[in-house]
Amino acid sequence: MNFPRPRTTRNARLFLFAALSNTLLQQGIFVLYLLHRGLSTLEVSLLQTMIYLSISLSSVPVGFFIDRVGARAAAGLGQLIISAVLIGQVLAPPSLVFFLLLFLIHGVGLAIKLNSELVILYEAAAQSSEDAAVAFPVLRSRFTAVSAATVSVAIVIGGLLQPVSWTLVYVISGIATGLAGILATVLLPGPAKAPTSQDEERAAASTKVIDSRWTALRAMGGSWALLLIVSSLLHGTLTPFLIFSQDILATQSLPTPAIAVTMAAVYTLGALAPLLAPRVMRRFSTAALASSTLTILAVGLLLTSSGIGGVTVVVVLVAASLPEVTAISLDFAIQDRIPSDYRGAITGVAGFFESLAIAGSYLIFGALTEAFGSSSSAGVFAVVPVAALVLFAVSRLLGRRRRDALEPDGQFDEPVHHSGAVPTQLRGIDGEAETSCAVEDRAKGVLRDHPGVSDAQA
Repeated sequence: MNFPRPRTTRNARLFLFAALSNTLLQQGIFVLYLLHRGLSTLEVSLLQTMIYLSISLSSVPVGFFIDRVGARAAAGLGQLIISAVLIGQVLAPPSLVFFLLLFLIHGVGLAIKLNSELVILYEAAAQSSEDAAVAFPVLRSRFTAVSAATVSVAIVIGGLLQPVSWTLVYVISGIATGLAGILATVLLPGPAKAPTSQDEERAAASTKVIDSRWTALRAMGGSWALLLIVSSLLHGTLTPFLIFSQDILATQSLPTPAIAVTMAAVYTLGALAPLLAPRVMRRFSTAALASSTLTILAVGLLLTSSGIGGVTVVVVLVAASLPEVTAISLDFAIQDRIPSDYRGAITGVAGFFESLAIAGSYLIFGALTEAFGSSSSAGVFAVVPVAALVLFAVSRLLGRRRRDALEPDGQFDEPVHHSGAVPTQLRGIDGEAETSCAVEDRAKGVLRDHPGVSDAQA
């Protein structure tokens, strides 16, 4: 089957930005640095919770900010904030209050960076010669792979430089991320389209912008909201489990070198797995990917509670690979239903729920570890992917009802054909081929049925 190969200069610059913005030499040893500065393990956990709470609380206003200034300018600002925080950690006094403030600011920078990157990737896909449904997973998977590969290499370099100087590690990271911020307007693609008369009408009706955004959000339906919650719970399961897996493996008597090799494999799989996303998404629907991934995660967490180190290693490696592909599929399903005029704001809402789920999961996993021990806590934590699985089933039912209401004749969009060669299609939520244009047209049709939204705004 043929696949699009976007190798334009524009995409090369996009991947260069991904590399610069992820040159984070401190990423693999930042916990050691915080302990070195005199903070306790509990205080480090509090800082991690703070950063995700900050991302969560700032995601919605950040979304409005992205809509106002543009995703490219916002991405540059986010990188500059992260750069300042990294260098600030070197200059900061060993005070928990000061570090809490830095991590709070860091969360805002990350919220701007992550949300604007997602908007940029979707807009770049929309501008490509391929349909967005085909181009987005390719761009997203390669962007993720470049980012993960850069982080992996940066972690190794950071580990080698650490004996020389902690300051050198953080300053180099700060300079690289700052450079990405300065060059953002050069490296990142511009908006999807030039201003039109309709855009001017929208600007003139600025007093209705916020209302129309929330109307758009409501019009997207309960199935979209549940899909977002499922994605949030998936991230909420993976992130704390992969972080705490180091402690779980240690309590299961795995030697430190074996744990280090396992963690290195986690980052390697994190770089390679996203590259499979376009191929996998052509063969399997989002429903198949999400349901199978959540089931495997739930079973894996239960197996981890058995206390067998070798089994846990396998579970950790699976958790570092398959969900990466599923996350890209869910991201596309979520983004493809968002009207383009409000993509920044609604992406901010999505970021809010995902970050809130991760922050809450950190606290829950930590509390379970205190109550049941490292291994047993994983088994209890399996309730999270099980809950996501149930919600996803409900989301599919609501989605079918919504689709039947919008398309009473039961006809679906035709498969997308590329280059006049082999017919290709990206599987939708339930397995049907669906184009992004068709989805947005239906979304706009629903918007027009809501009072207070003009044709220009819809």
